[in-house]
Amino acid sequence: MENKCQLIQFGVPLSLLTQVVESPRLAVVPLTPPSHRGLLYHGRAIHPVFDVAVLYGDADPGPARTALLLDAGGTAIAVIADRILHAAETLAGMVTRPSWDALFAT
Repeated sequence: MENKCQLIQFGVPLSLLTQVVESPRLAVVPLTPPSHRGLLYHGRAIHPVFDVAVLYGDADPGPARTALLLDAGGTAIAVIADRILHAAETLAGMVTRPSWDALFAT
């Protein structure tokens, strides 16, 4: 049986991106859903960190490599990224572009 791994790519508009944090140290929060990876203390603020792939039903990929700090709907949050791709590297038509403002608005 052949094991196929489907690559899921999510597009984040650069206008929402405030900072990229490499190797973030996350504080796990008990009793939260699997998509809530924890809290990130950065820039004198605490940011909730979400794994959008898990939110969309993918399996937990393991430790976070990169966190993208976003201003989504007036809410400062972070999302996990395995890799950051240049626009030319993305697979045409294979990028999911969630409504970030609606997804994380308070």
